[in-house]
Amino acid sequence: LGSAEMRLVGQIHQTEYMPFEGKLNVQQFNLRDLGDFPNSQLAGTFDVRGDIKPNFKMDMKGELAQSRWADASARGQLDFTFEAPDRIDARNIDVSVGENQLQAKGALGKEGDRLKLNIRAPNLSQLQFGFAGSLNANGDLSGTLTKPRGRLDAQASNLAFFGNKIQSLNLKGQWE
Repeated sequence: LGSAEMRLVGQIHQTEYMPFEGKLNVQQFNLRDLGDFPNSQLAGTFDVRGDIKPNFKMDMKGELAQSRWADASARGQLDFTFEAPDRIDARNIDVSVGENQLQAKGALGKEGDRLKLNIRAPNLSQLQFGFAGSLNANGDLSGTLTKPRGRLDAQASNLAFFGNKIQSLNLKGQWE
């Protein structure tokens, strides 16, 4: 993986659920080495733990720091649990790329779960992938990752994505 340095120190217990725990340290990780991603230099330290069986479950907590995504700085706090196949408990997700920020708190995937989502993205072009314009969105989601329900309010201007262009957008939506 190019000049990336990834160090995972921990243990896996050879018991029924194969629990694991450890510390992941990442330096100069470039997602471009894995596929069609912008040039990046990601760095961070994360505590991880979970179970491999019967369904994969992982808790991750840590910080993305001194990182770059394309030509923009990237940073963030991550504190979440992912349970296969489609549940996330976001105790705190707060990630910024350049001027753009994504925040999520709550859970999604089980009955009664609620996930609050906030996107403030005044410069989408910093994300690459052909995105451009600005987007502000707030949501309150339930359901699962693959079949979400809830409310979404969004405002965008000069939006471009996947070859589509929208000059102005004001959306207030709810789906069940």
